[in-house]
Amino acid sequence: MSNSLLNPKYIPKAVYQAGLTRGFLYSGPSMVPTFHPGHLLYLRPNASDISPGDVIVFDNPSGNIHTVHRVVSISDGGLITRGDNNRLTDLIPVLPDHLIGRVEILEDQGRLLPVASGRRGLWLAQFGWRARGIGRRLRLIFRKPYNLIRGCAPIRQILHRWFSPYMKVMHLNTPDGLLVKTTFRERTVALWRPQQGHFECRKPYDLFVPRPPGAK
Repeated sequence: MSNSLLNPKYIPKAVYQAGLTRGFLYSGPSMVPTFHPGHLLYLRPNASDISPGDVIVFDNPSGNIHTVHRVVSISDGGLITRGDNNRLTDLIPVLPDHLIGRVEILEDQGRLLPVASGRRGLWLAQFGWRARGIGRRLRLIFRKPYNLIRGCAPIRQILHRWFSPYMKVMHLNTPDGLLVKTTFRERTVALWRPQQGHFECRKPYDLFVPRPPGAK
């Protein structure tokens, strides 16, 4: 989703002169990892040569928002779209009156990057959909043994002994109170807020990171 229309004065001059005269601040999960919240998207308004694989911005008829999705096919009823992170295509085709433009440039931390479109864009999106589908099936297959390991204290203790040399625990004083951060090979994998009783741990690190007593 994107609901923040940029003032044209914030669009880089070279981008504007190339005809990309509209811009949006992206938000939402539907186009991850192609776009992430905070990315600036520059688009060509009212592009007439839209093809499958192009990323477009359109008015969502179900609400007062703008949607950023990829065109997967074109039918007599309009443009059929799907988010790069969505399992299904959108139910409602995009009509010409709802189209705002085609996204061609992404700005990420000051870098201007081309957005994959056309056949290449569609191929990349299809690869991502297949990969995520395989990932979902693998999670279903391994969910039961994973939960068995997570619920078995002796196995967790063994894993903890194996991996503890690579773990660091840091105690940080924050405005909200004490924050205990656990890292694994310099990557933050768990956060514990004793005052709130809140503990969060990324998978699969929850197999060997000890859960604090009383954590919610």
